[in-house]
Parts: sequence; structure tokens; C-alpha cells
Amino acid sequence: MTHNNPIRDGDILVSAKAIFALGFFSHANSNNRYVEIWYNKVSEQTIVWVANRESPLTNTSGILSIDIHGNLIILDTQTPNPKPIWSANVSFPAFSSNTSAVLLDTGNFILVQNESQKVLWQSFDYPCNTYLPFMKLGLDRKTGINRFLTSWKSPNDPGTGNLTYKFDAAGIPQLFFYKNGAPVWRAGFGQILGFLKNGGPRCGISDKFECQCLPGFQPKNPKEWCLGDGSGGCIRKRNVSTCQSGEGFVIVASVKSPDTSKARVDASLSLEACNEKCLKDCSCAAYTSADGRTGSGCLTWHRDMLDTRTFAHVGQDLYVRVDAHELASYAKKPHGSLGKKGIIAIIVVSAFLVLLLMVYIVHWIVKKQKQARRKHSKYPSIVDLQDTRSIKDLESRQNLDLPFFDLSDIAEATNNFSPDNKLGQGGFGSVYKVIFRV
Repeated sequence: MTHNNPIRDGDILVSAKAIFALGFFSHANSNNRYVEIWYNKVSEQTIVWVANRESPLTNTSGILSIDIHGNLIILDTQTPNPKPIWSANVSFPAFSSNTSAVLLDTGNFILVQNESQKVLWQSFDYPCNTYLPFMKLGLDRKTGINRFLTSWKSPNDPGTGNLTYKFDAAGIPQLFFYKNGAPVWRAGFGQILGFLKNGGPRCGISDKFECQCLPGFQPKNPKEWCLGDGSGGCIRKRNVSTCQSGEGFVIVASVKSPDTSKARVDASLSLEACNEKCLKDCSCAAYTSADGRTGSGCLTWHRDMLDTRTFAHVGQDLYVRVDAHELASYAKKPHGSLGKKGIIAIIVVSAFLVLLLMVYIVHWIVKKQKQARRKHSKYPSIVDLQDTRSIKDLESRQNLDLPFFDLSDIAEATNNFSPDNKLGQGGFGSVYKVIFRV
């Protein structure tokens, strides 16, 4: 698209591989016209960007063009002396007014200076409600452009809605989800959770109220807490000292660290040095590594710890400052030093040992019952040839006329059941000649 070849209402500009298309569009039950970009090959109209979302046309006389200064504008030609209802607002040196606009296959609509092919403006710097591959979010400190997503007012009104998704550059940069300008969610896994003050609480991922205060803290409003309302947050337990009174840190494993907007960062410190620094500063309430992947850097909290969440298998270790009494109580608990994985391992091993003991007891009981049956039976149906002593005892007690012999004596008398001593074979087995030495 050039100054002499504008896009009029009804025209469509298509990217090189026909992935995206640009043109004028109206939504259901509306006469408003917008310049929009959509997926060209998707049967259901899917809008990814809107130029004049705050200043729609009310007729079909609109033109998207490049003015004599090389700027990208939308005009309503039905009005006398038409003025732009939307502009890219790019400032050019005098020699840069020779420009053209191109729709790329990424969905990015760009304005370029023809001689140098330098990109002067791009739609990716002004996203609407859709994040496309190769888009960037956040503040560009060189240009001052802050890229973020905003919702539509309604499915048929692309005007700016009340939901925003953008980076907060304070502290360690982090993504926030805002509603009416107030933060309601911070980047991480889980559902939307209101921001809570002081020590938490920390909550799991569930539809139920499954929150608890961080170690050393207690609910600010116990009654509301019992009713499933943790919005009041948690406060430090009363009448305790965490300043040079034998205090220490308790590990809270697998957490999404608290909001870092007001946290302090020192990338040069190791985790051990971070511990020493936080312990010396009585205002330091908690610390963790600034880089969870390498365990390096130091991140400390000195005020409220907001939006802390626990996970099952991911997250960082958070070291929370507690008083001496609390520290001692956690030291006595298994989870104070072993963590969740250690507890699970102990439970599994213990269950296995109990099962093994039960199997042994059952085996012992069955064996004793068999021995008892043999003792009380006058004519045992099964004779354990290895238990020759018990058989002899049985013989002596019952005064049977038929004597019992040890298997070792019989083997010796038959020369280990030699064929030379075999006399014959009947219905009950082989018959051997025996020789007893007297």
C-alpha cells in the first residue's frame, strides 16, 4: 500500500502467503466500520488487530492511506475537508516521507521507509486483545513504547475494555492481569486470586478455600477465615520478637514467590550470603534466590508478602523469618527439615515395612496351626520327614505297635535306596531290603 494506492472500504490487503488479511469490517448488529486484521484462511472470522477501535466510522466511505508526510491514516471521505479519524502518529524527517505499508505473514502491519527499508511503525507495538507469535510485551526503554493486551468491550465492540494484561517493571518484571486498573492475578500457574496483605496467605490450586498463613503468621480476621474469606490476609503473631532474639528461617517449599514489585534484588549474592544479609536486617521478612533455575541472586521482602501460592511439583523455596519459639517448633516437625518429598518417602517405606511384618505374622500363625494339628492327630495324614524328633515323640506318647524310623536310618539301611537292595515293586511303591547294624 502506498500514497497513490490506498485501501478503500471493500478492498482487502492480503499477506504474501495469504495467511492474514486487512480491510474494513463491521460486527453484528452494528453499522460501525473498523480497519481490522484477521486470519484469511479461517472459516470463522477471527480478528487479531483493530486500528481505529476508539474511533469507528459510521459509513462505508472510509479510506486507509498514507498522507503526503508518509504517515498512516484513516479518513472519512464523506465529510467536507476530511481529517484523519485515526493516525499512526509517526514523526518523520523531511527525507523520510517516501513510505509504504505492508501486511506480513506474521500478522504484523508495518510502515517502512522505502529507501532504507527501515520499519517506522508496526501494529505489533500496539496489540489489542490477541497475542500473536513474534509479538513482544513489556516496556521498550529505548522508544518508551509499553506493549500490553487489552480486552474488547464486548464480542461485537472492539473498543478498549476493562481487562489488561501487561508487565510491571517495578522490582523484578512480572506480568499482571488487571481489572479496572486493579491487579487481580500475577503471572504463574493457578486461578485468579485477590491480592492479600502482610504475610499471605498462601493458597493451593483448588476451587475450595485451601489457604494457610505463612510460618510465624496468623489470620488477621479469624472469624472471616473460618467462613472461607481470607481477604483480610495474615499478620505476624503477637508478642513475638524476630530481631536479634534467636530468630531464623523456615523453608516453605514449592511456592510461587510473593509479589516482587516492592522486593529488593541483589544479583551478585549467593543464597548463603542472602541468608546472612536478611538475618542481619530485622526488617527482612523473607528471602529466596533471584534465579530459581540456578539458585543464584538474592531477592528479599521487607514489607507485605502478597499472592503467595503453593504447588505440588514446581516452584521455589521461600525462606520465611520466624521467631525463636516458632523456629524450634518447626525443627521438631518432620516437614521442618525433610519437606514434602521426605515425608512421602517415610510414609512409603513405613507402609512397606508394616506390610512385610504382617506377612511374616500370618506365615508364623499358619505354621503354628499346622504344627498344632499334627500334635493332636492320632494318625497324621502328612508326615514331615524332616521333623523326625516330633514323630518319635508322637510314637512314645501314643505307644503304637508300629515303630517309626528316621529317614537317615532308612537311607543307610538301603544303601541310599540302591537298586541292588530293591526287592520288587507293588501298589504302594518300591520294596527294599534293609540291613540294620545292631
